Amino acid sequence: DHSLQAKSRELLKGKKGSIVAMDPKTGEILAMVSMPDFNVNTLIQEWSTVSENTDSPLFNRATQGLYPPGSIFKIITALAVIRDSGQDNLFNCSGTVIIDGKEFSDFDEKGHGELNLAEAFAKSCNTYFSSKALDIGNFNLLDISEDLGFNMRLEIGLEASTSIYPKDSKGDTDLAASGIGQGRILATPLGILTAVSGVANDGVMLSPYIVSEITTPDGKLIRKQALTELNKLGTLEEITELKAMMREVVKTGTGRNASIKNVAVAGKTGTAENPSGKNHAWFAGFAPYEDPKIAVVVILEEEGSSGGSSAAPIARDIMIHALNNVSFNR
Repeated sequence: DHSLQAKSRELLKGKKGSIVAMDPKTGEILAMVSMPDFNVNTLIQEWSTVSENTDSPLFNRATQGLYPPGSIFKIITALAVIRDSGQDNLFNCSGTVIIDGKEFSDFDEKGHGELNLAEAFAKSCNTYFSSKALDIGNFNLLDISEDLGFNMRLEIGLEASTSIYPKDSKGDTDLAASGIGQGRILATPLGILTAVSGVANDGVMLSPYIVSEITTPDGKLIRKQALTELNKLGTLEEITELKAMMREVVKTGTGRNASIKNVAVAGKTGTAENPSGKNHAWFAGFAPYEDPKIAVVVILEEEGSSGGSSAAPIARDIMIHALNNVSFNR
């Protein structure tokens, strides 16, 4: 969608990162921006400058960028907790927890006190989800990660990396880090968008696509893109519970900056530790909550601030523009 593409580029100007948005009920990619970018009209003349730029403007961060997902991954850990109905969802958060000699801490070092799953998700409690990952087990967390598109190649006609959940386990510390989207887990913005769109679409994850149809110059249809179901993410009851938790994140939790007046928004924030520099800021969400039309993922590379403070407002503006200006082809 040209207007949404232009709006996304405007919102990302001057930053490093990506915005990618799609209709969760069809798989249509409505916007895909990677910054910094380059001017295709002058690429030949400016090739040396562009190709030698250390900020990699030729690299499509939306499809090729592999980043630690941070707390965005708690969507997957939460679904694993929901699915394990025999697990006690309560946890007493003191602000830190030691797992196999490594300390995991929360943004609020005072701790959150006793939490259930929904409260821990809204507050993005690290100690809750790192501890619950141990209860879930690496095999189950890997299994649900793969249900939501990790280790799965997305075919969209562009060079694309595959989101990674390592198949081998390196012990409790590694598993605890995985539960909060750190350690060895890496994700592409497109991969996260596909997973979140599946949640928005009541658990039916569709293949994303850019080209709707191909026609001859005189308008004869050669090929039309069909809806392609990639996976079912869980039962309707499980996904409904997860969606409600994502709604609470924006209503009362870390994603309040994604709120839109008179529109219910659901989502998840992420602030991912970056081994080579400042933290990455994430937001992934969808709107309207009752009948999702637009799902969006924003990542601000090496932003150094939280996803709730910097990525969520950009996602909000994308959703507002889409709901007011995009014609959804359904």
